Amino acid sequence: TVLFAGTFEIHKGVDILPDLLTYLPKSTQMMIVGDGPQKEDLYKKISRIDHGSQVKYFGWLNKEEMIEEYCTASVVVFPSLWEEPFGRVGIEALAAGRPVVAFDVGGVRDWLVDGVNGFLIPRGDVSLMAEKVRLLLADEKLANEMGMEGQSMVKRCFEKKHVISCFESVLESIV
Repeated sequence: TVLFAGTFEIHKGVDILPDLLTYLPKSTQMMIVGDGPQKEDLYKKISRIDHGSQVKYFGWLNKEEMIEEYCTASVVVFPSLWEEPFGRVGIEALAAGRPVVAFDVGGVRDWLVDGVNGFLIPRGDVSLMAEKVRLLLADEKLANEMGMEGQSMVKRCFEKKHVISCFESVLESIV
């Protein structure tokens, strides 16, 4: 199962999802969580490819529901095309122990280490993104190892006490 979560806008990469789906095995389930201005276009494009069994749509989900979807997924795709400042969805996926395949844009490198907790893909290279997704779907051991690395990194770098400690250090250096 592949998961996308985000706003349905072109700069978030939602319009590449139909192309990505064409590269994946027919047995692949895709869960699409979110809403936004590109919703109708996305549904139309996917309906040309999917005949009702491959894709499941969800609107916006609350925190508990989202955690459940992360845990159900095998891999999370993060196809943002703009200079993403951070990318909360990626951190949430890693915290849930899921590897992420993302375009190498903006601040994504701050949390995604290529080949360690997922894969960084050159912006817009849908076929390479699909190749890495297929690899993770086929190699459960690799996907689990990357997921565990992601969880470990999130605990080390993004837990509240660590972030507060870093923030305090910055404030102390200013004072």
